[in-house]
Amino acid sequence: MRIHFLKKHIYLILLFLFIFITFLYSMQDISRPMIAEGDAYSRVNETIKQKDLNIYFNKYGGAWLPLYFSMMVSALSLLNNSHITPRLITLVFSLSSCAALYFYTKEYTKDKIIALLSSFIYLIFPLRLFLSTQTLSETIFIFFLLVSFTFLLKEKLNTYELILTLLFVNIAHGIRYESWIILPLIWIIVLSRKNSYKVKSLLIFSSTLFPLYWLYLNQIYTGNYLTFFNVKYEVAQSNKISQYSNFYLSYKAWRDKLIPLFQFHL
Repeated sequence: MRIHFLKKHIYLILLFLFIFITFLYSMQDISRPMIAEGDAYSRVNETIKQKDLNIYFNKYGGAWLPLYFSMMVSALSLLNNSHITPRLITLVFSLSSCAALYFYTKEYTKDKIIALLSSFIYLIFPLRLFLSTQTLSETIFIFFLLVSFTFLLKEKLNTYELILTLLFVNIAHGIRYESWIILPLIWIIVLSRKNSYKVKSLLIFSSTLFPLYWLYLNQIYTGNYLTFFNVKYEVAQSNKISQYSNFYLSYKAWRDKLIPLFQFHL
């Protein structure tokens, strides 16, 4: 019985063994000072501010989307340690994304070996390791996006899968604007599935719920639907970043980030 179980689930067992080993390796980084850009520290400070004000969901609009802070404020309410908790939550989601990538790849290729290999490569990918204990929203966003795409790959969604797809894609919308940008891709995938037109229409409309809600909140509380994009435009006009469109400076920026993490020269 045990041998049969091991043979049947060997790829999942290996996957979670790799993830557990990486978790132990990454835990040592949490006790060290966070080497990160100002955005990471700003997010922690904003989380602490919202927790002190007892704000679990910021309904007042603005440039930053609210659900990252909702998760972090909830986590701090359970474990009130602003130095450890946000980084630990980020690490958990980062490693969960490796598991999500396995299921996404398996659904896409129908090959467990390729799925395991893809997950392992992502697990040891330097940028993932570097970001896994930094309090940035990208890591958490990737998890929800991968899960939603895993469901979208299915030829036909049942009611339970439909609900989960809409839930995860809208959570992704509430963390990063990138998922707004790829909505046309999501719609193309939805239209290519074998679900009824009623289900397809529901998916397409419901995939826009959070963006529409956030645009509405911005209009109500800031007077501008496109607050985020206006803020980004103003920053771009006043701050020129030399690393953009320059291969050597871009490489140097990556190198200077990775050397402290891996302690070897690139």
